[in-house]
Amino acid sequence: MNARLPRDALHVRQGLRPGRFWTAAYNARTAFHLRAMSKLQDLADRVERLLLRHQEQQRTNALLQQQLAAVTQERDLLRGRLTAARGRIDALLERLPAEARDGDGSAS
Repeated sequence: MNARLPRDALHVRQGLRPGRFWTAAYNARTAFHLRAMSKLQDLADRVERLLLRHQEQQRTNALLQQQLAAVTQERDLLRGRLTAARGRIDALLERLPAEARDGDGSAS
């Protein structure tokens, strides 16, 4: 049995007709390739969707960064206005007791 037998002899020995064996093997290989191609197409579609989603996320992120910069600038402006208003109130409070003493001597 060490001698190599022709393919046809091997298949006859296994009880298969040569044409039948090759057809089954071809169909199995073709089915495998079709499944592989289908999986590759599914993978390519998923990669494409992920790429689009990534681009959308980048655009959203850029818009959010712009909004954050605008809100930060507005916050800093309001913080400056608040500091100025507190300064004016503190100045008025410092003047208030002095005016009360100077204007009306009966006030305690």
